[in-house]
Amino acid sequence: MPSGENGESEILERLKRDGRILPYETRLTRKDGASIDVSLSVTSISDPTGRTIGASILIQDISEKKLRRLSPKGQG
Repeated sequence: MPSGENGESEILERLKRDGRILPYETRLTRKDGASIDVSLSVTSISDPTGRTIGASILIQDISEKKLRRLSPKGQG
């Protein structure tokens, strides 16, 4: 989970309240120390009694997409 400007606690609180987070843009740090822009989707997994037993997390690197969106038309 991200820990930085958006905060892990905020993400966990939203997941507890809503049961899912779809989509959520944030920045993560790779193992090599580089920061990347990502789209994060999280859905809680519940047992038959409704108790949360885990989470499904999808993370997509959107760095290039974000650069294209910020570039002036005709460049990149």
